[in-house]
Amino acid sequence: MLLKSTWEYKMTERNVTNVDAFDMDGNTFDSELYLQKILKDCTLKQVMDTEAVIVKDTQTLHSDMQTLVYENYNKFISATDTIRKMKTDFKKMETEMNLLVSKMTSITEFSGEITGTLQGTRQHLCKLAEKHSLLQKLQFLSSLPTTLKSLTDEGNYKKAVNDYIQAQKVLDQYRSHPSFQGIQKDCLNIMDEVKEKLKTDFQMTGLTAKSLAETGDLLLLLDEKPSDLAKILLQSASRRLHEQIVMLQDQTERDMIEFVDMSIAGFLNDLTLVINSYSGMFFGKYAIENEIYQFEDAVREDLNEFVTKNVDKYLALVHDRIDIDTGRGDSSMLLKALDKLNMRLVAMKCTYCEVDMAKIGMDIIINSAKQLCNYHLKSLREYLADSISTVRLSLTTGKNDNILTSGMNLNEVIMNFYVSLVEKVKGVLQDLTIFLQPDLSFNLKSTTKGSACIEGVREHLLVGFLKHTALMMTSFIDASQTCPPNLHLVLSKTCLEFDKNGVHVLLSLVDELYGIDSATLTHETFICTEMRESAQILLDSYVRLQGLHISQMLRKSVETRDWLNCLEPRTVRAVMKRVVEELSSIEQVLGDLYEVGTKTSASSDSSRKTHLSNLTTSKQQFRSNWSNYTPSQLESSFVSNIHRLFSERIEIFSSVEFSKVSIVTGIIKISLKTLLECVRLRTFSKFGLQQVQVDAHYLQMNLWRFVSDENLIYFLLDEILSSAVHRCLEPNLMEPNAVEIICERVNRSESVQNDFLQIITFFVEFFLKFSLYIQQSLLDQQHLKNIMSHEDYSKLYPKKSYHLFDFGLLNPYDDKVINLSVGAPGPDLLEKCCEMFTEATKHRMKLELESNSLLFQYGPAIGRWDIRDTFAHYLSSEYKGKVHGESIVITTGATQGLHLILSTLIDFSGVIFVDEVTYMIALSAMSQFTSMKVVPVPLTKDGVDIKVLRKLTTEYKFQSKTKMFWGMYYTIPTYHNPTGILFTEELCQQLVELSRENDFLIACDDVYNVLSYDSNTPPKRLFAYDNRKDADYKGHVISNGSFSKTLSPGARIAWMECPPRVVKVFDESGIMRSGGATNNYTSGVMASLIELGLAKKHLDFSREKYKERMEVACKVLRENLPASCEFLEPKGGYFIFIRFPEGFQSTDFNNYCYENFGVVAMPGESFSVDGSSKNCMRVTIGFHSKENIAIGLKKLCEAYSAYVGSAAQK
Repeated sequence: MLLKSTWEYKMTERNVTNVDAFDMDGNTFDSELYLQKILKDCTLKQVMDTEAVIVKDTQTLHSDMQTLVYENYNKFISATDTIRKMKTDFKKMETEMNLLVSKMTSITEFSGEITGTLQGTRQHLCKLAEKHSLLQKLQFLSSLPTTLKSLTDEGNYKKAVNDYIQAQKVLDQYRSHPSFQGIQKDCLNIMDEVKEKLKTDFQMTGLTAKSLAETGDLLLLLDEKPSDLAKILLQSASRRLHEQIVMLQDQTERDMIEFVDMSIAGFLNDLTLVINSYSGMFFGKYAIENEIYQFEDAVREDLNEFVTKNVDKYLALVHDRIDIDTGRGDSSMLLKALDKLNMRLVAMKCTYCEVDMAKIGMDIIINSAKQLCNYHLKSLREYLADSISTVRLSLTTGKNDNILTSGMNLNEVIMNFYVSLVEKVKGVLQDLTIFLQPDLSFNLKSTTKGSACIEGVREHLLVGFLKHTALMMTSFIDASQTCPPNLHLVLSKTCLEFDKNGVHVLLSLVDELYGIDSATLTHETFICTEMRESAQILLDSYVRLQGLHISQMLRKSVETRDWLNCLEPRTVRAVMKRVVEELSSIEQVLGDLYEVGTKTSASSDSSRKTHLSNLTTSKQQFRSNWSNYTPSQLESSFVSNIHRLFSERIEIFSSVEFSKVSIVTGIIKISLKTLLECVRLRTFSKFGLQQVQVDAHYLQMNLWRFVSDENLIYFLLDEILSSAVHRCLEPNLMEPNAVEIICERVNRSESVQNDFLQIITFFVEFFLKFSLYIQQSLLDQQHLKNIMSHEDYSKLYPKKSYHLFDFGLLNPYDDKVINLSVGAPGPDLLEKCCEMFTEATKHRMKLELESNSLLFQYGPAIGRWDIRDTFAHYLSSEYKGKVHGESIVITTGATQGLHLILSTLIDFSGVIFVDEVTYMIALSAMSQFTSMKVVPVPLTKDGVDIKVLRKLTTEYKFQSKTKMFWGMYYTIPTYHNPTGILFTEELCQQLVELSRENDFLIACDDVYNVLSYDSNTPPKRLFAYDNRKDADYKGHVISNGSFSKTLSPGARIAWMECPPRVVKVFDESGIMRSGGATNNYTSGVMASLIELGLAKKHLDFSREKYKERMEVACKVLRENLPASCEFLEPKGGYFIFIRFPEGFQSTDFNNYCYENFGVVAMPGESFSVDGSSKNCMRVTIGFHSKENIAIGLKKLCEAYSAYVGSAAQK
C-alpha cells in the first residue's frame, strides 16, 4: 500500500508539471512540449486555428505594451528629471550640513571656555540669591505686624489671615529667638483682634451665606473651636433664612411663578450654600480629643435639626401661598411654579441627602392637587346650588305663565340643567389633567401618595360631588322649604338622567383621562342606586305636593259649604271641574317627561257610565232599609265592613313608578282619600247627598283615563258616596238617569269651552310669535336704521304706549325679561321727579306772576338769557370750569342738537367722521342726510386713532361754499357710548389742533360728562381745549349736553355749548326763529330746579346710584365672564362694552339669551356704520337696580357658557 501511494503521488506531481508546461501564461511554459502536444492531438485545421489565435493574441499584447509605454513615457521622463534634481540638491545640502557641523563644534568649544570661566561666579551668585531670599523672608517677617495691621484696618481679613498662616510656621520655629518673640507677640495680638472682628461679622444678621462660609473658613484657620463655630454658623444662618422667609411673606402681589423664583434665588440658594459650607467646614476634618466620630455625629445632628426646622417654615409658607393662589387664576401657572420648585428641591437632594427633598417636593405637589380638588369640589357645589336656585327662580316666576306649563319647556329646563352640570364637571376634570402632563419633572403615578391623589380625583371630587348632588336635591323635600312642585319634578328627572347616562359618562371619562383602575374603587352601580333613590324620593314628594294641592281645594270646598241647606243639584260644583283641569295640566306636563306606563284592561264605556248608577241604586236601597236591620244583621254588616277594610286596603302614599300613569294615579289617590276623610266629618241633607252623588259621578266619568286601574277610582268613589250616605239625615239618592244627564251636559259645555280656548290659544300664540319676530327684527342693524320713520313706529309700537321702551315682551318695566339695552334712568330715580318738579313749578309760577307770565310767551330762539346764565352757573359748578352763559343754546335734547348741527352748519355734500362704533341713534339721524358721506374712524384704548383721522380729513377736505363747515367729526369723548372710553388729554389737544388745521367741526356728545365715579373732579371736556385765548381761535368744537341721563329724559331739556360764531348762526336760523325757544316753559322749570338746589341734590343721588351699579356690574363680569372675553371697566357713564372672541355672532347670541335665559343687551353691530363689531355687545347700568343688574349679567355669562357649549357640541 505504501508503494502504491508513493507511485500515485509521483504520477500526480508529473501530471501537474505537464499541465504547467502547457500554460502559455505560466512561468514553466515549454514551447516544444506545447507544439508536440498540438501536433499530436489536433487536426490540421485545429492547428491552423490555434496558430491564428496565438498570432492574434500576440498582436494584441504587442499593441497593449506599446500603448502602455506611450502613456507612461512622459512620467518616466519627469521622474528621471526629478531624481537628477534631487541628486543635485542633496549634494548642496551635504555641503551646508558639513559647514553647520563645523560651526556647532566651534560653539561647543566657546561654551566650554565660558563655563570654565564663570564657574566660580555662578557659585557666588547662588549664595547671593539664597541670602536675598532669606533677607526677603526676614523683611516679610519684620514688616508682618505692620502689614497685618494695615490689612486689618482696610477690612481685608482674608489677606491678613493668609499672610499670618504663611508666616506662622517660621514664627513657631524661631519663637525662642528674642528678635522673633516681639514679632510673634504683635502678630498674635493683631490676629486676636481679627478673630474678634470675624466673630462679630459671623454673628451679624444680613450676612449672605457665601460671606458666612468665607468668614467661617478664616476663623477655622485661626484655630477657632469647630464646635463653637458650628453653632454660631447655624445661628447666623437661621437669622438670615428667617429674613428670607419674612421677605417672601410680603410678596403677596406677585404671582406664584415670581414667588417661587424669589424663594429659589433667596431662601433655597442660601440654605444650599449653608449646607455646603457647614459640611465642608466640619465633616471629617476636626478631632476633638480624638473623638472624631462623636464630633461629626454632633454637628451632623445639629445640621439636620437646622435644615428640618427651616424647611418646615418654608413649606408652611409655600402651603399658605398655594392656598391663596388655588382657584384665583390659571391653574397651569400654579403648576409651572410647582414644577420649577420641585426640580430645585430634587437638585438639593444631591447636596444634602439626610432630608429627602424630592419627597418634600412631591408632597407639595400632591397637597396642591388635593387643594385644587377641594376648590373645584366647592365650586361645583356652589354651581349646583346656583343652578338649582336659577331653576327654582324660573319656575317660580313662570308658574303663572305659559312659559313652563308645557312638558316640552320643562324638559328643556331639565336638559339645560343636566347638561350644564355634566359639562361643568367635565371641564373641572379636564382642568386637573394638567398634573399628568408628560413634560413635567414629576410623575404623580410613581408614588403611592400620588396614585392615591389621582384616585382622589375620582373618589373625593367626582364621586363626592355626585353623592352631594343626590343628597342636596333630596334636601328640597324638607317641609320647611316652600318649593314649587315642578322643582321636585325637575330634580327627580335630573337624578334619573344621571342614573341612566350621567354617572357612567363621568366615571368613564375620569377613568380614561387619569388611567385609573376602578376595580377596587366605588362602582358606578352604587352611585346610580343613590341617584335613582333620590329620584324616587323627589318624585314621591312631587306626587305628595300635587296631591296636597288638589286636596286643599277639595277640603276647602267641603268644609266651607253648608251641606244641610243645599239646593237641589243642577250642575257639578266648580271645584270638581278645577280638579279635572289641574289633573289634565299635570298629565300634559308629565306626558313629555315620562313614558305612559301600563294600564289594566279598560272596561267598556257603557259599564263605566252605569257603574255609579248601579252603585247609587244599591246604596239607596241599603240606606232605606237601614232602619229595618236587626241587631244580628247590623253586627254581620259591621263585620263585613271590617273585613272589607282590610281585604281591600289601598296604600295611599306608596311609591310611584317613573311613568305618567303611575304619577297621576298617586296624585288622585291622595286627593280622593282627602275628599273621603272630609266627607266623613260632615253631615248632609238630601240635596247635599245628591250633590256629592253628582260630583262623584262627574269624577268617575273624567278620572278613569288618568289612572292605571279604573277599579281604584270606583273603590274610592264608592267609599266617598257610602260615607255620605251614612252621614246623611235623609239618605235619598238622585235617579241615575238624572245624574247622567247633568254630568253629560257639563262635559259637553266644557268641550265647547275647550274648543273656544284652543282658538284663543292659537291667536295668542300667533301674536306672541309675531311679537317675538318684531323684537328679533329690532336687534337687526338694517331694521334699526329704518325704525326711525313714522311708518315703522306706527307698526312697532301699540297705540296706547306710555313710554319709548314699551317693547311688549322686552319692556324693561316688566320683570319677565331683564333688558340691559335701555340707556335711561330707572323708575327708582324717576320716582323722585314728581315731588321735585311740583316744587319747582310752584316756584316758577310764583315768579311768572310777578313778571307778566313771560314764560308762556314765545321765547328767544336760543333761550332766555337769565335761564342760560342759570344753566351756565350750574354747569360751571359741576364741570369745575368756567361756562359762559352767552355760549349756551337751549334745545330739547342732544339728538335735536345733532340735527341742528347737521342741518345748519354742515355742507349738504359734506363728510361726517364717526368712531368705528358709536351711538346708534346718532347714526340713524345722520342717515337721513343722504347727500352726506359717513366715514368710520378706528378707535384705540385712548380714543380715536388720530393718525387715521388726520389722513382721512386731509383726503376728504374741500371748500364749502354754502355752510360754515365742509365736514364734522362726531364723537362721545367722555365715557364713550358704547365702549366707555375716556379720551386722553393729549388726544383732545391733538383733535383741536387738527380741526383748526383742516377747518372741520368737532361735535361732542357730552351727556355723560358729570357722571364720573372715581374722582370729585370730572374729566376736562374737549370743548375746553378749544381755548378762546389762543391766537388761532375761531371755534371748532361744540359740546352737546342734556339733562336726560342726570334728571329726567321726559323733561326734554338740553343745551349746546357753542363758539360765538356758531351761537350767532343758531340765533339767526329760520328753524329756530320760526317757533321761538324750543322748550321755553320747561326750561324755566328746570332753572327753578337748579336755583332751589334740587337738580344738584338729585344729580348727587343719581351719581351714587350709578356708581354702585357700575361697580356691581364690573364685579359680576370679572368673576363670571371667561378669560377669552374682554371688557373695559369704565370710570363713569352708563355703558360696558363686552368683546367676545373673533367670529362670535352677538345678534344670534342675544336672541338665544332672550329665549333661554330671559335677558337681552344690545349687539355690537348696532353701533357700527358697516355692520362690523358683530362679536361685541353693550350692557347698560342706568335703568335697573344693582340687584337686577347682577342677576341679568350672571344670566348673560351663564348664557354665554351654555351657548358656546351648545355650539361646540354642534
